[in-house]
Amino acid sequence: SKFSSFTPQGLSNTAWGFASVGYNPGPEFLSALRDNIVREGHTYIVTECANLLWSFQAFKEHPGDECLDVVCRRIAEFSEEDLSVHTITNMMYCLAQFEYLPHRDVMDRIEELGVIFLRRSDDDGGAVPVAPHMISNLLWSLSNLRYKPDEAFFAAFDAKCTSMVDEFTD
Repeated sequence: SKFSSFTPQGLSNTAWGFASVGYNPGPEFLSALRDNIVREGHTYIVTECANLLWSFQAFKEHPGDECLDVVCRRIAEFSEEDLSVHTITNMMYCLAQFEYLPHRDVMDRIEELGVIFLRRSDDDGGAVPVAPHMISNLLWSLSNLRYKPDEAFFAAFDAKCTSMVDEFTD
């Protein structure tokens, strides 16, 4: 009954909390959540978008293409400072689970940020190290979506993998 008074953070935290404990709140809640994302998603911050994508994936519920359109348009608007390779990878993993390939401008932005993050040295001031499983998950996501990045992405990907080959496991 208080759904309409929740902030985007409150909604994403609630959905994330339900998903974290394996509780699917049911069709009425999920329908209201979808409606809110479509209506207000253009104002969500990166954490709210990521938490909602992960929650729907954990619920094993498709959020709907209209919701995903809104979230993906928002992803394209985030600055480099708002995103990390972990966030991009986690969101792409969820999108791949939904078999949803974002519009070309969103994928161009994801590739652009991917190249930046993959080229960054792990000892750059404040840079978050790129873990091997993140690289694997990102490539799996792109593959699952049948999306082939451009040569700049593959060059950065190859260089990063080569530089950290000893960190990879089977």
